[in-house]
Amino acid sequence: MSPIFLAALVGAASSAYADGYSTDIELLNPTFSTGSVPGVDSPLITDAGRWRVGMLTQYQQDPLVLYDSGYEVGAIVEDRVAMQFGATYAIARRAAILVRAPLFINEGTETPNLGADGAGFGDLSLAARFNLVDGRVFNLGVRGELIAPTGRKMAYMGDSSLRTGGALLASLDLGRVEVLTDAGGVARAQLETEEDITFGPEMIVNGALRAEALPDRLWVYGGGLTRGGFSNLYRPDSGENPVEAIAGLQLQVNHKTTLIDVGAGRGLADGYGTTQQRFFVGVTFQPAERPQPQPPLVTGPVPSPPDPDIDITRLIGDPSFEDGTGIGIEGTRIRLDEPIEFVYNTAQIKAESIPILVNVAGLLNENRQIAQIVVEGHASDEGSFEYNFRLSRDRANAVVDALMDAGVHPSRMAARAMGEVKPKALTDDETERARERRVEFIITQWYTHESDDLDPDTLDPRSGEAGQFIVPGTRTAAPVQQAPEPDEIDSGMFEPEDFEDDGREEGELSPEELELFKDQE
Repeated sequence: MSPIFLAALVGAASSAYADGYSTDIELLNPTFSTGSVPGVDSPLITDAGRWRVGMLTQYQQDPLVLYDSGYEVGAIVEDRVAMQFGATYAIARRAAILVRAPLFINEGTETPNLGADGAGFGDLSLAARFNLVDGRVFNLGVRGELIAPTGRKMAYMGDSSLRTGGALLASLDLGRVEVLTDAGGVARAQLETEEDITFGPEMIVNGALRAEALPDRLWVYGGGLTRGGFSNLYRPDSGENPVEAIAGLQLQVNHKTTLIDVGAGRGLADGYGTTQQRFFVGVTFQPAERPQPQPPLVTGPVPSPPDPDIDITRLIGDPSFEDGTGIGIEGTRIRLDEPIEFVYNTAQIKAESIPILVNVAGLLNENRQIAQIVVEGHASDEGSFEYNFRLSRDRANAVVDALMDAGVHPSRMAARAMGEVKPKALTDDETERARERRVEFIITQWYTHESDDLDPDTLDPRSGEAGQFIVPGTRTAAPVQQAPEPDEIDSGMFEPEDFEDDGREEGELSPEELELFKDQE
């Protein structure tokens, strides 16, 4: 129960105030921001151009009660339904704006001369948030807000003048538990009464603990909402200092586009806006990034395998080798001049990266001496290790799928997830951090002489149907774990006469070959 000390208004209520009082009593306001809980904002901001819309509906029992000399006179507002609609839009990677519009319905009163039954709009608010520190463990941001006096007057739904506010936002990620703080204040025109309450500038301090119950699916949270009027800051017997506890669940559904909030609250200290009991349910929707149409991976005939006596020394370790489209072979890696890019927070390959994969597939299908590659996925350090591992795994598998679509034989590829454990540079700079979100192509096996171990009739491992895979010639057998360095290669080994029948069993190395590769066993 939350009292408000308005005894003077009971004894001398003028006709101007006979229907209520012009002040906004709402204590729990949703933020519709990433990583937040109802009433407690978060410094996290999604990528530029993303937006979120939502609605939070609350039932409040006794949000406004009249006391006289410490004794309860009766509820000014017995029952209240609040519906708050809002939308956020990320105008930049570290900046977002919020618009929020409330609708209130007051029902029932035990003080008819102060009651204000009926429905009406509340004050419209416009806020801007900025992320100042964007780290894996600690995030810091600020929020500025303007609240316009658009609400219904004399009904406890809105102030009569413009309000401004600001807050410092912080989050601390401790793995499965996150700490959120939202601390600031609101400047408003001061309005004196003849008793113990003065409506004016206020300090607001809200906080919550948010714990992950099911990875990327279900969270539980609990917290507190407080505010204190500067004229009687946190004086225990003052109605200007409400305190309320809240607890709830958040459930992510519909392919991570919809967040459902269910929770409850109860006042812990006397103050206007706190409740005997509060129940709320909310829905926040963030549209998935629209899939871009992807051109087919193979738009023409697959190049024929090269001549069997191709000089391997021209490929291994030669940085000048390129197929003319920004890729090449460098030692044990396939070099990409442009990274493979994905739709935000998904394993969907962006359309502009499809031509790169077409070229990688062509390079593999042309160069038969490459026996196997590992497609290695990496992530930056935002989020949990578990989440980053799963995302890097899914992206590596998506690239393998795309290369199979382009005809690369499945026996020549494997996927490996590295998450965030192999960074290129330890830095919080966003440009450098973007380099960590990458896919690398590592050549793990090379073939040294002729054999036949790839089945052209291999079924597609994803569907069991007949595959359309390219078998790049027959220059296979005797795989080694790492490509030799260029200065260790005797190009004469690969002359055509070396592939004549020399009486060896398939896969058996010659003495010269054994000598060359003995250090790599």
